Parts: sequence; structure tokens; C-alpha cells
Amino acid sequence: MMRLLKYWAIFSSLAVSAGIVALILFVLVNAASSFSLELLFGDSNPWEVIWGHKKAWQGLWTPLGGTLKLIFWASLFAVPSGLSLGIYLAEYAPKKRERAVRTILETLAGLPSVLAGLFGFVLVLFLNKFFPANTCLGLASFCLGVLVLPLTAINTCNALKTIPLEVRLTAACVGLDREKTIFRVLWPQVTGPVFSGILMSCGRCAEDTAVILMTGAVASSSVSGLLNKFEALPFFIYYTSANYTDDRQLSQVFAAAAMLLFISLIFVAAGHLLRKA
Repeated sequence: MMRLLKYWAIFSSLAVSAGIVALILFVLVNAASSFSLELLFGDSNPWEVIWGHKKAWQGLWTPLGGTLKLIFWASLFAVPSGLSLGIYLAEYAPKKRERAVRTILETLAGLPSVLAGLFGFVLVLFLNKFFPANTCLGLASFCLGVLVLPLTAINTCNALKTIPLEVRLTAACVGLDREKTIFRVLWPQVTGPVFSGILMSCGRCAEDTAVILMTGAVASSSVSGLLNKFEALPFFIYYTSANYTDDRQLSQVFAAAAMLLFISLIFVAAGHLLRKA
């Protein structure tokens, strides 16, 4: 029986790995013929598009820029808050409060992304009772940040908890107060695992289609400010694959999927490198 379970586990691992590799190769093979400057910038001059003088109406520059802005603003909201909350839970919070807050964070960490998008949409409806409000890049970033923050806080708390009590006692014995112990002794020991977790969590912002569909993505928009609509790669893939009219548009879908895959892989690879550093 145990041998059968062992062989089944090996088969399952190989089957899943083969499926993932086949899916990645399928996307890359179909996207390979499309990669060019025209894919990013369409018929527009690349430099004029990069400097914002023109829009790449038929290229992927706009959804790519929207995706990168989405990651940046969501991370800017979630990372400082998540780090601060994680440090508080690990070093300052009473046990009962820590357990209560961790329960809330773990529940939020498992929250389906569509619920975060629905929260953002309902928030706009509520704010419209007091002043004009609409879905936008800022709202989408905030909702994605709500998904990233719990993971960041839990990862930071767990990393600090793994440091032995003897380290804290030794720091106290040499005259360091709590703040100096945390930031000069404990924090340098966990920066690798903490920022590794942050990178992997923020990679989720690049591909979370449900949130951006409900909080501000549109089929065509310039890379604009926080209060404006935006275009992102997941929405481009969803919209164009459902409405393409020729092989060129379909090849753009595969190219956009390859870009999204590449962005996610960069975050995962950087996270693994930081964990090993």
C-alpha cells in the first residue's frame, strides 16, 4: 500500500509538472512570432509613445504600463502597512490580540479576489452618496493591496517569531532597548525571507483579473493617473480573446499572456534568490 502511494505521488508530481511546462510552452510558441517593436508600440514612434506624446493604439505598451503601475501602487499601499503590522504582532501585541488579528489576516489571505473587487465596486457606490466617485487605478491598487497586505503581515510576523528568544535576551543584556533590538538585531536576520514573501505576494497584483475588471480597467485607455481608468494585461487578454477578429489580434493575446507570465516569473525568481541570500 505504501509503495502504491509512493508511485501515485511521483506520478501526480510528474503529471502536474508536465502540464505546467506544456502550458508555458504552448503560450510561448504561439507568442514567439509576434514579438517586435510593433507589438509594443503599433504604428506609433516608440520614443514618442515612451515619452507620452502619443498613444500606442494597436500595441501592448499601454496595458503593460498599466500593469506595472498597478503593481507599484498596490505594493506602495500594502508593503509598509503589512511590515508594520507584522512587526507589531510579533514584538508588541499581547497574545490574545495577536491571535485575534492573525485569525482576521488569515481569513483575508484566503479571500477570493472577486470579493475584493466587489468590495471596491460597492465602495464607489457608497462614496457616490457624498461626492462624485468612480472606479480608477487608485481603487484597483487599493483593492489589490488589501489582498497583499495580510500575506505580508503574516510572513513578517512568522519570520520574526523564528528567531530564538536567546537573541532577544542577549540584546537586552548588552543594553539595547526594544526598538534597537528589533531594527538592529532581529530585522537584519529576516530581511531575506520577508522581502522574498513580499515579491511573491506582489506578483499576484500582475495577474488578478477579477479585481481590475470590477475596479477600473477598460478596453482602451492611456497610462494615466490614480483617479483615471486604466488598461492592464489581464483585461487585455480577457477582452481581446473574447472579441478578436483576425490572427493578428489572437497573436497579441498570446504575446500579452507571455508578458504576464514573464512578469510573474521575475517576481517568483527574485523571491527565491532573496530567500537563499
